[in-house]
Parts: sequence; C-alpha cells; structure tokens
Amino acid sequence: MGVRRQVDRSRKVEAAKDPDRCRQEAARRARRELRRFCKEHRLFFMWTLTYGHGGQRDLVKLRRQVERLVAKVVQERGRRRFPWAYVVELHKDGERFHVHMAVPFWFDQRRLTALWGHGHVWCTDKRKRGECTFVGAVRAAGYMAKYLDKTFGFSEFGRHRYEVARGWKVTSYQISVRDLDEGQRYAEAVFMGRPEYVWDSGSCEEWSAPPVRVLFFTPKA
Repeated sequence: MGVRRQVDRSRKVEAAKDPDRCRQEAARRARRELRRFCKEHRLFFMWTLTYGHGGQRDLVKLRRQVERLVAKVVQERGRRRFPWAYVVELHKDGERFHVHMAVPFWFDQRRLTALWGHGHVWCTDKRKRGECTFVGAVRAAGYMAKYLDKTFGFSEFGRHRYEVARGWKVTSYQISVRDLDEGQRYAEAVFMGRPEYVWDSGSCEEWSAPPVRVLFFTPKA
C-alpha cells in the first residue's frame, strides 16, 4: 500500500495573494534555468530573427515559425539535431516581435536569412578574440536574460517565458560562493530540502587538501 505524502501548499497560496512576488520569483527562476541551459550546452552563437513589413504579433505563430526554421537548419546540417534556446522581445512600437536565439555553432548568415524567410537575420559570435565557447555562452546567457525580464510585461500569465530544445537537459552546473555554509544553503534551495547526510573534511584530522563538504540528497517522489 502506498503512502500519500502531505503537501504543504501554504507557500503557494500565500504567494498567489501577491502577484508581484509571483512575477519576481518566476523571473528569477527563469533567468537561472536559462543561464544553466546556455552554459551546459555552450550556446555561444546568437541569431536575431526579425520580421519585415507587417511584422508578427501572434506568439503562437511565432513559435511555429521558429520551430520550422530549426527543422530546416537540422536538414541543412545532415539531420543533426542541436540544442538551442530563445527569448522573444517586443519591438519599440509595442506590437511586433523579434527573436533572440542561441545555438552552439556558426551558420552562414545569408543562408539562414533565406531559410527564415520572414525578414533579416543578424548573426553574432558572443566570444571575443581568443575566448572559449564557455565564455561566449556565459555572455550569451546574460544577453538573453536581459530580454527575458521584458517578456513578463507582455506574455500571458502561465505561459513559457523562453523556449529550449526538447531532449537536451542540464546535467551539471557550477556556482561561486563565499564559503561552504553558503554553498550548502544554495544546494538546499535547489533540492528543496535538507540533505540526508553531510560529510565535512573538517571532521577528518588527517585531511590536508582544500576544505570539502559533500551533501547527500534523497530524490523526491
């Protein structure tokens, strides 16, 4: 016989009473996840997909057009699928949209514009001379996160604020913290609970390497 877990919904209910807080938390979470995805898959090359005369005002149609572009690029690259991520920016006229998309490779701009077929395409390598793809991906992630905040002003509540390729996940990521305690608090926030077991090198008298703390978490059902 299974045991039903008691779920504490008080935090969700309390947050729902404050729409601004919900929006801020959602924006923070979206920025974090987008940054992780870009860095994990080294998305250092940016495409800006624009629309010509008439523009595009329908987000559903826009997403379908981006999906068709991805399918065409996959065919051009010998049917090799690739990770990607994009955010939508509202034009200054308050009506038209354009897309900021990050990918892990260079692609000919003229050919991409032809495949897109709705307007001009700008292609930008976010690496500076001598930089690796990871540094470029970090810069691209920051660039996209800036536009991600703007989507909360026009995107419908509950809809995705950004899109990423299906089948590509974040398996690991790195963070910088001031000390082990701060690192543990961050891990507890990510895993939404306390670790089942903690091992600290400070408890080992013979330990001569830099300090280490290992946290063991039990996956939640």
